[in-house]
Amino acid sequence: KATCKICPTGSRCPDNDLIARDNFHGFYENKTADYQFLLCPERYCCSSTTKHCKSPTTCNLHRKGRLCGRCEEGYFISFFNNKCINISECTNGSKHSFWTLFFISFITLAVLLTFLKDLITAIKCAGPIIMACLRKTCTKKREEDANEIDEMEELQAGDNRRKRKEISTSSIFNILVSFFQLKALITVQSNEKTLVDKLMKMDIMVKSSEALDALCPFRGFNVVWREVLNGYTVPFLLLMTIATLHLIVKLLKHFRPSSLRLTWLITRFCVGYYIIIAFCYKNTCRTVFQLLNCKTMNEVTFLYIDGTVECFSLWQVANMLFLVFWVVPFPLAVVLGYYLFKNKKISVTTYLIFLIFPMFCILRTCFSRWKRTGETDRSDFIGNRFAEIFEQPYREKFFWWESWRLIERFIVSGIAVFLTNPIYRILYLTPVFASLSYFHFRMNPYKRSMYILKRLDTVSWFFLSIHLFINGMRAVVYIYDVPNIDFISHALEAAKILE
Repeated sequence: KATCKICPTGSRCPDNDLIARDNFHGFYENKTADYQFLLCPERYCCSSTTKHCKSPTTCNLHRKGRLCGRCEEGYFISFFNNKCINISECTNGSKHSFWTLFFISFITLAVLLTFLKDLITAIKCAGPIIMACLRKTCTKKREEDANEIDEMEELQAGDNRRKRKEISTSSIFNILVSFFQLKALITVQSNEKTLVDKLMKMDIMVKSSEALDALCPFRGFNVVWREVLNGYTVPFLLLMTIATLHLIVKLLKHFRPSSLRLTWLITRFCVGYYIIIAFCYKNTCRTVFQLLNCKTMNEVTFLYIDGTVECFSLWQVANMLFLVFWVVPFPLAVVLGYYLFKNKKISVTTYLIFLIFPMFCILRTCFSRWKRTGETDRSDFIGNRFAEIFEQPYREKFFWWESWRLIERFIVSGIAVFLTNPIYRILYLTPVFASLSYFHFRMNPYKRSMYILKRLDTVSWFFLSIHLFINGMRAVVYIYDVPNIDFISHALEAAKILE
């Protein structure tokens, strides 16, 4: 007598043949003597657009192992996506091109993050001068515009109108960074690149192309090395770039102690440390969580992004310690350290040390009594610059709002990484985003004069909610293989005629 079984979740059973659905991988469960299916990371397993699923264990092109987590021998993983590239393309020229592009990119990014506000302000100031030259206005007007730029370079804070523009620029940048980083975390990768994908794929980092795919850091490059490079190495190199420039300027300052221009540079570098760390915080959180996210298959626990790496090794313990002693306390160290700094209880050097070792800030705060430090001109300059970020855009006692934005990225990063099923991810993120949106609206941290920032913040959360809804539909398509259902497939093909 024949015994029928239910087709397992994550599989399809056409003509009584068991094959995996798109983006799923099957394994034979020893205990139940049956097949189980797990969702694969993006582009790891078979799909209708790359390699069709023909068995429970079909992998994407040139992949093998648990959850298709490794590239086959003779292939390496692309730095920009999960495609496996033939190792013959990893030539010396490819390596040199990659590292040249890599170093140029992070040096440029470090300088832009440190001097972005000044570049924007300079462009605003240069605009009237350029227009005046084109229209051949009188020399007196050009001299007034030039004097306005000289005042900016001498760090004079008396121009309230110009300061408001700088404050708005800083806050607008923070809102935009938060928007794009949260958007990247909630995006469900689809097999098809639709018009919505192309419009919403405006990430800050450069995207892949056929030419960039061939670039490789070294032979044997895998997904774990890629995560380490993105989450740990890039922030470290950004900080080292600013630290090197900072040291050079301090040496020049030793020989020219009265130079206001060098004082201005030192101020920018000191604040640049925080801007860089805050900018990279999302990537660091995501990397830490990715390297701790494990799955179990036949009593073997392995890393989700690389099925050949078994969990609970020493480097994962180190990663867990980094999570506990740096990632978690960093937002608290930012606000607590700034509170102590603005009240002259610690120096700017101590505050920067707290940003690098946040647990040290918490422990010293709990067990020590702070003494007021002596005021210096440099601390006043740096204090004013920090105040532009933490206080001046916000209402009184809302200097903690920047730290709250970091906490939001931490929470969303954890949900996005550990909930590998995109449907569950969207379901959990929906109430989270609703709560965060209401919290932003309810708290209204911005000053009345900064009403533009309030509107921009509201608009950003509105578009994040729309993007979350779009990705909810995309998650259903991704999991349930909607394009392969006969009548839907025919409808999609018919719709392409209208494109």
